[in-house]
Amino acid sequence: CSVEVELRVANERVTITRRQAPNSLHITWGVKGRPCEQNDVDATLRLNAEAFTASVMFPQFNEPFFNLTPTAKLVLFSQIMGLDSWLEKSERAAKFAANLESEKYSTEKEQIRLDARADLLKADIATLIDKENSFELEKAERCNTFLVTIQSHKDTIASLKQHLKSSVDDFTSKLEGYDRRRAATFKKMEGSDGAAGRLREKAGVLAARLEDLKTAIQKFGKLSGECPTCLQTVPSLHLKMEKSKLQQKFEELKADHDDANSRRRAAETNKLEYKCDLQALERDIENLRVKASATARNRATHEASIESLRQLIARAEEDLAKEKRKPSPYKTMHREKTEELTNLTDELFKLNKTVDQLAEDHAAVSYWVGGFKRVRLFIIEETLRQLEIEINNNLAALGLPDWTIELGVERENKSGGITKGFTVFVYAP
Repeated sequence: CSVEVELRVANERVTITRRQAPNSLHITWGVKGRPCEQNDVDATLRLNAEAFTASVMFPQFNEPFFNLTPTAKLVLFSQIMGLDSWLEKSERAAKFAANLESEKYSTEKEQIRLDARADLLKADIATLIDKENSFELEKAERCNTFLVTIQSHKDTIASLKQHLKSSVDDFTSKLEGYDRRRAATFKKMEGSDGAAGRLREKAGVLAARLEDLKTAIQKFGKLSGECPTCLQTVPSLHLKMEKSKLQQKFEELKADHDDANSRRRAAETNKLEYKCDLQALERDIENLRVKASATARNRATHEASIESLRQLIARAEEDLAKEKRKPSPYKTMHREKTEELTNLTDELFKLNKTVDQLAEDHAAVSYWVGGFKRVRLFIIEETLRQLEIEINNNLAALGLPDWTIELGVERENKSGGITKGFTVFVYAP
């Protein structure tokens, strides 16, 4: 069984054939025919099944056009005029706007995540800076400790060297002083010893002369009037005078003898004192030499201590050099975090631009969600104005000259809003 419909579209003959068992659909333009689908038929007729059944004077399988609700009339009128493409454009714009909104939401989420990551990186960098500063301070303190230790060892070495030098200089100076004092004392002792010998010799000579004078005086005492030398008789007065001279000379010699003995004893006493001084100086010299020997033994100990301190200084200087070269364990992390923050900041800048661009695109696309619908309504309104003129012109031909019909797609509702739909107002005379 088959059904065939002939019609003219754009002044061209079109034949549509549908067969059953098997089902098939065939369309012929002029002399050219081909199998087709229902969508091809709708596109050719520019009417779908619902619009076609409602567009004839006596609808088939459907309600009459004027019995439909305003919204249904508007939908059907739009289908008949082929204006659904504007709704499709609006839907595509709505989907595109939704996609832009979703993309904007995802970008903002990523932006929030990166902002949180940036805040975390800034906190980490601040912490790393504090740790790096603390490390540098501790490093400076350790280096300063090494420097103090090195300087302390150097001061100790200088003190030991100064002590050794001052000890040697002190012993040398004291020994030279003792040697000078010993030589001077020995010279004085020799002088006292020589003086004592000379005075002893002089006292001996004076003693012998005293003995001679004493013997001569004793002889004068035994004389009565004779000269003890020539044995001639001399006056007694002369004898007395001679005896008095001898006595006076004896007293002078005795005084010289006593003075010589006194001076000899003083010289001998001085000699003993100088000898005691020499013995004391020898003991002091010996004690100084003992101390010098002990100092000489301590010198080796001090030199060993100095060498040990020099080794400690060398190790401390080596440790100081290592400490100065020691890198901060936080420097690499600080640099990596800073580089990551820089890259993150660049990425955030790009995301901000993307969000702004998405917002602009979304605003533009969102406008056309309603804009395409308004274009559709504008076309419908323009068409309805023409249709309204044609209807009102034909009313007079139908014998209804005082009747008026108004067509519209918008009307005010009870709440004061605007309701969109195909409305028909018939005004009787």
